[in-house]
Amino acid sequence: MSSVAKFFQVIQTRDTAAAKRMLAAEPELAGARNEKGQSALLLTAYSGNKELCDVLLANGVPLELHEAAALGRLERVKQLVEEIPAEAKTYSPDGFPVFALAAVFGHLEVAEYLFAKGARLQRADGSGGQRPHRYCVVAFGQWRRPELPLRKRLLAAAYCRREWPPRNCEHLAGQRR
Repeated sequence: MSSVAKFFQVIQTRDTAAAKRMLAAEPELAGARNEKGQSALLLTAYSGNKELCDVLLANGVPLELHEAAALGRLERVKQLVEEIPAEAKTYSPDGFPVFALAAVFGHLEVAEYLFAKGARLQRADGSGGQRPHRYCVVAFGQWRRPELPLRKRLLAAAYCRREWPPRNCEHLAGQRR
């Protein structure tokens, strides 16, 4: 197994100590990408490992738009979209709209900004068309979980129902099925 593949495996297991040891031995791993084109930083954001995200950023990994959206870095999102406005309508390397990354991870300000800039709400299907975001099923369950903050439930409900802004979905946040 290559060191890059092993590094991505360590990221998925959320073993921060092992990831730090690997980065100390091979700093270039911080900028590595897997076979899907996902960066180490994006996969770390997907895993929810904030500590490792901070370590990767401290190693000088440049923050791309989809990563900034997933991490809720509004200033970086604004910087990139102001430079190239069409970026708001782009997808991550694995096909997720940048808006979806902000919404699913609960970054309301980033999601609102991207929506105002014309962001797409559906995932690209690879054939030039669009299909519903595959994580919508996961997010759809989020709005029914009372232990989650109302804000996150509203975002998930709004995204799944294709209703934006989320205040239109307040009635959904309290529903249980």
